[in-house]
Amino acid sequence: MNDLNVVAIGFRHGAVVPALLWLMIACSVLSWAVILRTWLDLRHERRGYRTMRRKLDGIEPGDASLRAVSGSPGDDGASRIVNTVLRHSGHGASMKSFESARVVVKAAVTNEIERLRRSLPLLATISSVSPYLGLFGTVWGVMEAFGAFGGLDEQAAFAQVAPGIAQALVATGIGLAVAIPAAIAHNLFLARAGLIADNLDLIGEELLARLIDGGVIRRA
Repeated sequence: MNDLNVVAIGFRHGAVVPALLWLMIACSVLSWAVILRTWLDLRHERRGYRTMRRKLDGIEPGDASLRAVSGSPGDDGASRIVNTVLRHSGHGASMKSFESARVVVKAAVTNEIERLRRSLPLLATISSVSPYLGLFGTVWGVMEAFGAFGGLDEQAAFAQVAPGIAQALVATGIGLAVAIPAAIAHNLFLARAGLIADNLDLIGEELLARLIDGGVIRRA
């Protein structure tokens, strides 16, 4: 009996374990879709930050120069932060004090950090729940396997027990196959999102400093 036959047995016997297996497969598909989307988003955010970093490094302090970097607004976090701050700085009294400017910058940075991490809880949930689904399928399969022993001779009992044991093994394997990639991706993306969040926070702090230096706001 090859591996594919063993996996097929897991889907053919009973109702509870096959339902759990299909649920875990759905979680796996969702997990990989989230992994791909998050990887693309974080790569886009990293490139956007590097582009904005080069623009800021190439200009002189002051509001007029800052407005030049928002000439072609991007759809990355760094560009949105710059555009949000500059939009508020053009509203006169709304950005005349340092505290009001700091609140605007902090809100813009916080929104982008939350956007960066929005998919991570789903990966964490899948990575933590999948092993328990697999374990539940394992326990159920073993229970069904040993429930087939009663009143049967050795050969008949083995024929009845084997599918239940196979289901238990398949449930364990699929649970781990779903959880491991999700856990690895969650940890890697969490670390990468943290680095990008630190960079965005630096962008916010630099915007405050440049607005002060350019006389747009006065520090109390």
